[in-house]
Amino acid sequence: MSRTMTGDVGFVLANERDVPPVGEQSHMKVHCWRLVQMPSGTQHLVTLRNAGIARVTSPIGSIDHQKRTFTTSSGRVYVVVVPPEVAELERRVLKAAAASVLGTADTLDVSDAAWAQMCNDWSSSLGIQ
Repeated sequence: MSRTMTGDVGFVLANERDVPPVGEQSHMKVHCWRLVQMPSGTQHLVTLRNAGIARVTSPIGSIDHQKRTFTTSSGRVYVVVVPPEVAELERRVLKAAAASVLGTADTLDVSDAAWAQMCNDWSSSLGIQ
């Protein structure tokens, strides 16, 4: 468990791997998310669930821009149903979770570029220019 301060708000990051096996939860809809890239180029989806639980995925293995999905190296599929999180507090929580789980704050947020590509590919698949 790690304690983190974000501005005037403190929060606790507890057991970051409290995730059911992929066989029990192969797909997950995501409403609060950011995508971070490690210096090595590896990307991880960072999510915040309704109960205030942050999740940092295993490395992203593939992205389907038209379906707006991220598939992790473990095989779990994350479906993003909204654009990346823009609220400052939630973004700070997601960033702190990523730093805690990944062991570094030296990540690049590539969420907006990924979302733009998803929107572009989705529009193109519908014949919208």
